[in-house]
Amino acid sequence: MTLLSLALRRRTRVPAMPEDGVVGINLLPPELRPVNITPLGIITALAIGVVAFTLVPLAMHERDVRDRADAAEIRAEFAERDVRGVQFQIAQQRGLQGEIAAARAELDRINTALAALQGGRRPLADDLERLWDRAVLPAGATVTAVEGEDGGLAITGTARDPLDALAYADALTRAGFTAARLTRFAPATRDTGQFTIEVQR
Repeated sequence: MTLLSLALRRRTRVPAMPEDGVVGINLLPPELRPVNITPLGIITALAIGVVAFTLVPLAMHERDVRDRADAAEIRAEFAERDVRGVQFQIAQQRGLQGEIAAARAELDRINTALAALQGGRRPLADDLERLWDRAVLPAGATVTAVEGEDGGLAITGTARDPLDALAYADALTRAGFTAARLTRFAPATRDTGQFTIEVQR
């Protein structure tokens, strides 16, 4: 009966075991199990890594460019200050040139006036010395004013009479003045008169 019951019993299938004999049962709770990495996850991780490795040099290059831009901006500010300084110096130089030109024009005017007074033949100081020379000026005659005219002098003074004034004009001609002439004689006081003599230098 035992044999018969063994023969009649159904055969049950036993699941096949892996060849290496390892059973893939994970008894850990889900929160402690290792992460299940899929091919999509690997591709995503690789893409993130490539992007990260690309961004680091770009960030460094961007920082370098920004530093260079800041340095260039500082240099530009200094250059602008230098340009403003140069422009101020140019304006100052132009102002000085204007002052120099005005001073030269004034000097030319003074030289022209001096040349008109000098007459060109002798220094004015020599002519003035001759006007008051006692060898030329008659006794009792005095010179009270001398004015410059176109290449000549107008001498105003006092003398006892018109003859003394004429003698003074003749003495001036002998002293080197040309065209010395008595142009006016008028009584000033009871004993003297006022004369004007014009001479050319």
